[in-house]
Amino acid sequence: MSIWHKMSIVGRFYFVTSLLLVVITAIGGIGYWQSQKLTEQLDYIGKFSMDELSRLSVVETELVDLENDIAHFNNETWKEISEHVLVHVNFSKQEIAQIDNQHNGLSLQWVVPESFEQDFQRLMNMMEIHGELLSEQQKRTQNYRLLSSQVKRFIYTLSATEKDMNSAMMVENLSSRLDSLMFNTDKALDSTNLEEVETFFVKNKEVSNQIIAMVSELAERSNSVSKKNQKLIESLLAHGTQDDGAVFNHLQMIKLSTEEKSITQNLSFHVREQINALETFRDVLIVKAQNKVLEVKEQQSRYMLQLVAFIAAVGVLSLGLVIATSRNIQAGLRALRAVLNSMANRDLTLQASYSKSREMAWLAKHVESVRELQCGLLGQLQQSSHTLNEVVEHNSVHARQTELALKHQVELTDEVASLTEEMEGVIKHVAQQAKATSDRMALAVDESQKGYEHIKLNDQCIASTSMLLDQAVETIDHLVIDAKQIESALAMIEEIADQTNLLALNAAIEAARAGKHGRGFAVVADEVRQLATNTTQSTNGILGNIQSLQQSVSQSVQLIQQCKSSMLEATHSSQISYDAVKEVKLCIDTAAEMSHAISVATSQQLTTSHVMVEKLTAIKISAQNNTKSVEALSDSISEIKQVSSKQRALVSDYAI
Repeated sequence: MSIWHKMSIVGRFYFVTSLLLVVITAIGGIGYWQSQKLTEQLDYIGKFSMDELSRLSVVETELVDLENDIAHFNNETWKEISEHVLVHVNFSKQEIAQIDNQHNGLSLQWVVPESFEQDFQRLMNMMEIHGELLSEQQKRTQNYRLLSSQVKRFIYTLSATEKDMNSAMMVENLSSRLDSLMFNTDKALDSTNLEEVETFFVKNKEVSNQIIAMVSELAERSNSVSKKNQKLIESLLAHGTQDDGAVFNHLQMIKLSTEEKSITQNLSFHVREQINALETFRDVLIVKAQNKVLEVKEQQSRYMLQLVAFIAAVGVLSLGLVIATSRNIQAGLRALRAVLNSMANRDLTLQASYSKSREMAWLAKHVESVRELQCGLLGQLQQSSHTLNEVVEHNSVHARQTELALKHQVELTDEVASLTEEMEGVIKHVAQQAKATSDRMALAVDESQKGYEHIKLNDQCIASTSMLLDQAVETIDHLVIDAKQIESALAMIEEIADQTNLLALNAAIEAARAGKHGRGFAVVADEVRQLATNTTQSTNGILGNIQSLQQSVSQSVQLIQQCKSSMLEATHSSQISYDAVKEVKLCIDTAAEMSHAISVATSQQLTTSHVMVEKLTAIKISAQNNTKSVEALSDSISEIKQVSSKQRALVSDYAI
């Protein structure tokens, strides 16, 4: 313990930390070793168990495939399945034998009997025979269908051609018996029930005897039943009653299928027993692996308990060391707290005592230096408080003088601001008058511009009208020329009409001379003369209209000339008005520009006066703020006086 007391606090904590670090390292190493050991054991158990379960799963898969193959063993698949059934059996048998040899405590036996291969071989032989019977059955069934159609055709023909009433009735009975036979045969061929097929086979034999007797009697009565027909019916009866017939062959196939099904079920049962034995063995292996895992877990639990006990012992030791260190620290802190409490109570006369611990002694030394430093600071603070009081008195006098000067400045600023506001009102009134004058001048400019534009538009309309009148004169001149051309053409037409009239007259004279032969020509000549007369009359009418048109055109030309003269006079007057309005517009524009310049200057002056008012207002506000600042400074000086007084009182309370 003497070594422990001689150690510093930091050294003690280093020792405890090192001890805990060693313990944690040891715990980590032990835990890692235990985890590695547990992992190795679990890996061994898992690998061994998984290998065994994997092999069992492979064998089980083979057996399940074998069971499925046997379940689907039929006439269509037996050749394909038979090639690998025995392969599955031999592989599974070898694997089970190897697994059984590897486990001394457990037993896995091959429960499939040795007769399995013999039964399977017998099943394949039966399948081969079944295939041959099926092929033969198809041929016999086809032959039966052909014979039945031929017999039906023969019976129908015989029934239609037989004239004897008794023979016809016998044919009807024969047809009924044959239908019954063929119905039983068809039902037997379509059925897969052994008892049902045997029943139909017996019924066919009974009906067959009746048919044979009826055919013999009918052959004696009618010449239409030949030997060939009798043989045809006998062949049909053979398919339904004889051992070489289709029904008997179908019956044998059903018996063979029943036996095949029995063998298949027996083989599947043996395979299922082997699968059950395999599943039982697998369950035992799983339980065994679980037991091994539980054993490993128990070992791990024991190791964990030992580790917890070791950790608890080290923890108790560390706790004892920490408690001893904390008590030593508490003793030193109590001594320092007494010194600090004395300093807090304004008593700086108590000195700090030094502890045995190096850290606590170092801390006590620093507390003592702080106490001495605080004593020096308090002395300096007393001296500075006296100096501060003198400075405050001097600043108080200057602050009062500054406050009086600022108040006088505020009064002068108020007077200047009021005068500036009056000037701003006058300027604002002048600006309003200038703005109204400018608006009126702008309106006059707009009106003069409109008159100027209307005169200009009127001048353009007069010029356009003059041009249209010129075009009308030209058009009328062309019309006069065209009328003269029409007049000359009408004169020519009139001349042609006169000549035509003369020619028609001559033709009439010649027709009169011709007498009877010239009557038709005389009629044509009269029509031509009448047409010439009508043409002359129409020409005279058109000529009169043209002359009237020429007179109207002449009058229109005179009126247009008068309008043109009036338009020239209007154009001259419009030009004079245009020049006068243009001069008025120039004068109004000049006056408007001058009015706008006056308005702009007044607005600028108003803006300047407004800015002056704002600046004076800002100066006033600044002066007021300065006054407030000086008042606040006076208040601050008063507060500083109070603080200085309190500071002196506070320093005087300390015992140095």
